[in-house]
Amino acid sequence: MRYFLKLSKNEKNDCTVYMYQIIFTPRARKDLTKAPLGVQNFIKNTVIAELSADPYKYGIRLHGIFRDYWKYPFTDKGTHYRLVYKIDKNKLLVFLIIIGTRENFYKELKRRVK
Repeated sequence: MRYFLKLSKNEKNDCTVYMYQIIFTPRARKDLTKAPLGVQNFIKNTVIAELSADPYKYGIRLHGIFRDYWKYPFTDKGTHYRLVYKIDKNKLLVFLIIIGTRENFYKELKRRVK
């Protein structure tokens, strides 16, 4: 699943604003379909728009063995979720790796990034 946002021009400065392309890995796509409907809508409407605009601004860089990855934490109906992604700044791509709750999240992330 790919989300494309067209490049747009800022009318005042006449400069191009580059948007990142969001790419779901097959496992992340499966995570999204298993998530509650409210979480799915939040990711499709809010998270994708924010990450495509500036993935560095809205994410938090992970540490240790996951230092090349970023997380986007959010809450829905009292449940804490995390979305982890990797940024390719040369090609303006954001790869969504995993979406899920905190429980066993980092064990599953470790399996997926090997």
